[in-house]
Amino acid sequence: MTITRKIHGVPVQWETLPALVAARAAQHGDAPRLTVAGRAMSYRELDGESSRVAANLHRLGVRRGDRVACFLRNAPEHLLTWVAAGKLGAIWVPLNAGLVGEDLVHTLTNATPAVLVVDGELAERVEAVAERLPPMRVYAVEDGDGGTGGRFRPFADLLEPGHPLPVVEVCGGDPAVIISPPACPRARFCRISPGSRRGCATSRRSRRGRTTSITRS
Repeated sequence: MTITRKIHGVPVQWETLPALVAARAAQHGDAPRLTVAGRAMSYRELDGESSRVAANLHRLGVRRGDRVACFLRNAPEHLLTWVAAGKLGAIWVPLNAGLVGEDLVHTLTNATPAVLVVDGELAERVEAVAERLPPMRVYAVEDGDGGTGGRFRPFADLLEPGHPLPVVEVCGGDPAVIISPPACPRARFCRISPGSRRGCATSRRSRRGRTTSITRS
C-alpha cells in the first residue's frame, strides 16, 4: 500500500486501528510491547484476543454502526473492546468513569449502545439505574475479588474461542468513536438543549493521531 499520509511526521500505511494492530502483530509477534494496567501484552495477543471479542460481539448481533460502550477504569479489556469494535465497523463509546446517577442515565440513553462493558466497581452504578436505561447487553470485568457486578455476565464470555470473525470492510472515513463532553473539543457545537449535550462522533482516520505511540514501537 502506498504511503500517502503522515501523523506527527511519521509515515503510516494504515487507515484504521485494527489494521495498525495487525501490522504491528506481524512485525513484533509475541514480543511484549504494551503494558495496560500492569498487564504486559504483545500485539499478537491484542490482535488475537480482540478478534475473539469481536467474534462474540458479532454473535450477539453487533453490526457496523452499532455502538459498543466502555464504562471502565484503565484495564486491558478497555483496549480489547476498542479494537474489537473497530474490526466490526462498530462505534466505540468510552464513558467518563466519573458518571453517576442522572448523568450516567443521560449518557447511556443518548449513546444507545448495543453492548456495555463495565468493571466490577462501576457496575454498581449501572445496577442502581438499570431500570431507567434502554435495552443493552452488559458485561462486567472481574474485580480483584473475582466479582463481576451482580446481575451482569462476565467479560470472559466475550473471550470464548470458536466463533467466526466476519470480514467487514472498514475505511478511515467511517464513524469510529463517540466522545461525550467535556472530552470532545467541539462539544459546544453538539448542544441540543440547555444543560444537555450529545457526544461528538469522530472518524477512524481522525483518531489515528491518538495512536502514534504504536506507530513508533
